[in-house]
Amino acid sequence: MRYIFHLILISLAASTYAQTLYPFPQDGMWGYINDRGDVVVQPVYTSAGKMIDGMARISRVNDRNENLFGFINSAGREVIQPAFTSVSDFEGGVARVLIRGKYHFLLKNGTLKNDQAFDEIEVATNGIAIFKRNGLYGYASTNGNIIINETFTAAYNFSDNGRAVVSLDEGRNKKYGYIDRSGNFVIAPEYLGVKHFVNGFAAIKNGRKWYVIDSNGVLVSDVGFDAVGSFSNGLINVRKGTWGYMNSAGDIVINYKFRMADRFSNGLAIVGDNKAFSYINTSGELVTPYTFTRVYRFDGKLARVSVKDENGFMNADGRYNITDKISSIGAFHSGLAKMKAGNYYGYYSSDAKLAIKPLYLYASDFDGRLALTVAPTTGGYNISYINSTGRSVKSWNVEYNPIIKNQQVFYNMAYPSVPFYRVWT
Repeated sequence: MRYIFHLILISLAASTYAQTLYPFPQDGMWGYINDRGDVVVQPVYTSAGKMIDGMARISRVNDRNENLFGFINSAGREVIQPAFTSVSDFEGGVARVLIRGKYHFLLKNGTLKNDQAFDEIEVATNGIAIFKRNGLYGYASTNGNIIINETFTAAYNFSDNGRAVVSLDEGRNKKYGYIDRSGNFVIAPEYLGVKHFVNGFAAIKNGRKWYVIDSNGVLVSDVGFDAVGSFSNGLINVRKGTWGYMNSAGDIVINYKFRMADRFSNGLAIVGDNKAFSYINTSGELVTPYTFTRVYRFDGKLARVSVKDENGFMNADGRYNITDKISSIGAFHSGLAKMKAGNYYGYYSSDAKLAIKPLYLYASDFDGRLALTVAPTTGGYNISYINSTGRSVKSWNVEYNPIIKNQQVFYNMAYPSVPFYRVWT
């Protein structure tokens, strides 16, 4: 039973809502429902994965008792018949197929690029995938065609401004630079440390200091820093002993005075001092005193905050409401945040109101319009997909006795992408 719970939850936690189908088991097989609970794909598969990038990986056993994988699309149609013993999910328009120890590109139309074999293929981002062959890295398009030959000893994904970090060197003293989408160096590989471009700016390390550069490699400021964060809302967090903020012209506009300083999000940034946290606006003004023992970046109009065992939300005006009745609050997914009160889970709405009462022993984050929940019932559990009103659209019972005491069975999924900060020890 744990395996069923864990399998469904892993598949649900992986992506934001752009799909309509959800896996469910019946008589040892798997099918799919839509967000109304209607069965779109009958349970005929030995496994059924999350629909990612408009495709869901399924498997079926053939006449030789081999469990082979293929894909259905968001309409529930089997567009790639089960034929592969090892294949990844689709991401960025391509999937990876392992054949005789080498990886090949699989396209959404079912085309297998047999003409190219690679030691590794990484997930495509911004329309470009990284591959490794003969010990070197290169780049390929999402149709599987090579666009930059294997040249680099290290290669990373392209940023939104069309720059990617690469290196030509071996060993510990490897130096890095940036290339464009044609594979030409726009910033020479002469730095021992570099960071990815964010909002048109990056950081490079020269000696023991970090410097901020623009997309052409021009220094924003001649000042070197102990550490550099990321540009957001027109400001970047920089440290010279303590943290402050610099604008895109290279001017320090919020003085160095914070023991900890995060990047800005929705016009506010997390700062820390004396083992407590608060938020500042882009003028450097505290919106609350140093009150919180744990804080998160803003997620929409709200940020999750805690004072010891009390948890709640704060808005952009600095007003917050916390209580010791809530032991945890998750990130918002599709406008709903999972919360826990006592031993049971429910959900908050994006305006910090209780949308679904805490009735569930375990619960997933919402994935699009549905979330998966578990409630104890006689002799086992009731597993249910619920919608944003808390109404069950599809459920089934699992016999299990005794009732599992481990509250973490259903909590073993990816943490929210927005980081949180704990008290210094």
